[in-house]
Formats: sequence, structure tokens, C-alpha cells
Amino acid sequence: MPILPGKGYSLTMPRPALCPTHPLIFEEHRVAVTPMQSGYRLGSMMEFVGFDDSVRPERAFAGTFHANESASQLQRAYDEASSGALPSVPPCEFYCHTLTDSTILAPPLRAAGVQTLTAFGLHMPTRLFVADPDAARDAALAATLRSIDSVLAEPIEDCLLRTPDGAPCVEVRTPLDIEDELRMPGGNIFHRDLQWPFAEHEDEVGTWGAQTDDPRVLLCGAGARRGGGVSAIAGHNAAMALLLSPAGRAA
Repeated sequence: MPILPGKGYSLTMPRPALCPTHPLIFEEHRVAVTPMQSGYRLGSMMEFVGFDDSVRPERAFAGTFHANESASQLQRAYDEASSGALPSVPPCEFYCHTLTDSTILAPPLRAAGVQTLTAFGLHMPTRLFVADPDAARDAALAATLRSIDSVLAEPIEDCLLRTPDGAPCVEVRTPLDIEDELRMPGGNIFHRDLQWPFAEHEDEVGTWGAQTDDPRVLLCGAGARRGGGVSAIAGHNAAMALLLSPAGRAA
């Protein structure tokens, strides 16, 4: 029987404190999770390419990288932020837009093989940037680069495009910057702290999670109890709250 060589991409890490007891497959993300006694493995993207042990960057960066986001790493970063310090190794996730849509680059940059990379840092609340915004921005960038480097084979800075004067082509936006430029409260893309998608208090039981202190105002965006800016759930729930309200029933 002919056998065709194949290869896949996987990430093996120390076994986290909270770990599945059985292997899992997330079909929508094409990711397999394999818990082991000594570790924890995420695998995806099987390729049948013959005897080829090279790694294609466009495949390796085709999805979203989650760096230092195990339960213990997230807890450590949360504890550091709660104490008033930026996380020493921030959990973050990053992805490469231009692998799926290179039109956001000018033709000369596309021809040169330039790519863009976006990274989101976690557990960096607004309050950590208030005292000295510029110094905190620089510290956050340095910490995030360390976090990214910890999961790469070579330093990310060696791959960065440089300006004519030698500065790295990196743009950093802190929560304060986002608040100033986009008017999002505290730079929070969800407009406020996230909440559990279920009632936490007796007066919330039976409601749609869209109500505010003003009965004429309903939340239909990311700030709703069952928020999610791209899911449309909040809009549906706001509509249901309106339809089932006394005014809605009367209409």
C-alpha cells in the first residue's frame, strides 16, 4: 500500500493547571487538543507535501497565535496588573492580516514581500498607563515583544521593517491612545469591563441583558450583558426587550 508522507504544525507546552482530560477537536478552527501526562499539545494544518521538512511561514502564520495564554500565565499576568505593574510576559495574540488580504499594502511593499502583524496584549488596563503614558507605552511594547519572542525561533525585531532613519516600523496604541482617538471609554473595545452572559443578581433574572437605568435606552452593542460586537446577539436581545416591554406590547 502506498504511503504518502505528511507533516503538521503543533505547539507543545507544559500541562496547564486546568487541562482537558480527553483529546478534543475544534472543527470550526481546525485545531486538535491533546492532553498528555507531561504536557499539552495543540495541533493543526496537516500538509501532504512529500519528504519536505521545511516550514512555510504563510501556513505557520495563517491563523491566530495565542502566546503565553495558559491558565497559570493568565493568572500571573492578572496578579501583576492588579498590583499596579505591567505584566512581565504579557499574554497576547497576534495574526497576519496581509496573508489573506495583501491589498492593504502599497504595490511596492507587496512586491517586496512585506507583511503586517497585529498583536493584542492582555491584562494591560488603562490605569497602568495614566501616571506616565509614554514610559508605560514603551514598557508595554518591550514586554509584548518579549512575549512574542518566547514562542518564535528567532527574535521578531530581526524581521521588522525599518524606516530610513533605522527606527522599527511598529505602531503602539495603549488604552489611553484608543480612548483619545476613537472615544472608546478607557480604550475598552467592549466599552466597559466584560460581564458573564448570565444573570448575577436577582433583579436581572428574566431580563435580556440590554436594559439600562433609563427604560427608554437599551444596549444593543458590545457593552450589553450578552455583548459581542460581531455576534448580533446584543441587537437581538435589545429588540426582544423592546418587543416584550409594556410599550412594545401595547404597540
